[in-house]
Amino acid sequence: MSDITRVFIVEQDEPALIMLNLYLDQFDDIEIVGSATARPELEQQIGRAKPDVVIYNLPSASETLPSLISNLKSRCTCPALVCIREGNFLPLEGTFRQTPEALLPSFTTVTNLVETIRRSAAKYKVSAQVSAQLPLSKAG
Repeated sequence: MSDITRVFIVEQDEPALIMLNLYLDQFDDIEIVGSATARPELEQQIGRAKPDVVIYNLPSASETLPSLISNLKSRCTCPALVCIREGNFLPLEGTFRQTPEALLPSFTTVTNLVETIRRSAAKYKVSAQVSAQLPLSKAG
């Protein structure tokens, strides 16, 4: 049996959130550890759930996405972030530059989404192991 990937879903459209939950629930190696439709207390919910991957599906008009992503990435235990987004990805380019995230267009297939979740989780788990094993050194 393969490792379980813990997933948290952020989706503003409640019916889409339910459908995505139901779809991902059929995979034995994916566990939905939380979901949300709005931003209030979202960072705390994600922190409590301790996911390997957070999936965001927010419209391109969302002004809160870059600040939310930046806040999550500033934490030591930031999960891999997968963003499904309509429109232009350029405003997010700097935010996503240094971590194993994925940017997916809104017309991506669910098969591609599942593959992306698995790849992102694998990268996240490897980078977390490496970070935990790196010794601290004194700068002289």
